Amino acid sequence: MDKIYTPKLQEAMKAYLKGDYETAYILFCELAWENNGRAMFFLGMFFDSTNSLFGRIEGVNIVKLSSEMSSAWYKLGADRNDALATLAYIRNELKEKKTSIRKFNECFEAVRAMAIEGDVFAKMEMYYTYRDASNYENKYANHLKKDNKEEFKWLREAAESGSPEGMVKLGTCYDGGYYAYGVVSDYKEAVRWYQKAAELNNSRAMYHLGILHSRGRGVPQDHSEAIKWYMRSAELGDIEAMLELGAVYEEGLGVEKNCGEAFRWYMKASGTGHGRGVAGLSKAERLLIKNLNASTPVFKAFCFPKLLI
Repeated sequence: MDKIYTPKLQEAMKAYLKGDYETAYILFCELAWENNGRAMFFLGMFFDSTNSLFGRIEGVNIVKLSSEMSSAWYKLGADRNDALATLAYIRNELKEKKTSIRKFNECFEAVRAMAIEGDVFAKMEMYYTYRDASNYENKYANHLKKDNKEEFKWLREAAESGSPEGMVKLGTCYDGGYYAYGVVSDYKEAVRWYQKAAELNNSRAMYHLGILHSRGRGVPQDHSEAIKWYMRSAELGDIEAMLELGAVYEEGLGVEKNCGEAFRWYMKASGTGHGRGVAGLSKAERLLIKNLNASTPVFKAFCFPKLLI
């Protein structure tokens, strides 16, 4: 077995796939300081807006989405010749026209071999690479063409192999249909995959389950059940779930109407540091003006950081 697959790394990967992100994060940090390139790849994933857990990891504060931090970890892993980190880093570099076709092809083939051998994380990287192929197929990777069948194949394999991100993305394919993959709408199938990912502590899956319950798609419409899923997702740091909770309390869907609680969730979303949080700030302002006739100075007074806790 490759020397990077130490017992600690295997423990960290198992924790990640079981949804124990706190344990995984701590172990990956320890491994990174031991110069393990694969651990650096995983730390890049924690900060990557594409792969992000969208969540709060208990005991280690908040891991915020950061493309700069993510890219830095991928580069550190690539510098240590880790195939997954190298492919993730080069994909970003290719978009900026900063690397060569030879370098890309070498790491692509290495990751492809890993995926064929059954590595679940390599399968997800193959999916991401095919998904983004149109960004560079005619510029650098001339042997790699945009191929929806290959893209979907690797996504399904990753989901079936236990990738929580793969499960969520596969669920979204069935959630309304994804015709580029030849997938027709099947909300029950979407629920099935979201449920699997939710059992692995994935906040995105919980958010999507909340949406499906609120709209009665694939499950009976149940606003109370939707709120439970939104709450679980929001507690893990999902911005969209926070915004939905704000709307639920503002409109009184499944709960007693409570503008104060709506305001709290909108403001909480605005303090996450994510782009979508801006929507929370505008919703909070609208709520104040509509219900309290608050002027702009009064609204600004409400927006001190202490309210974002």
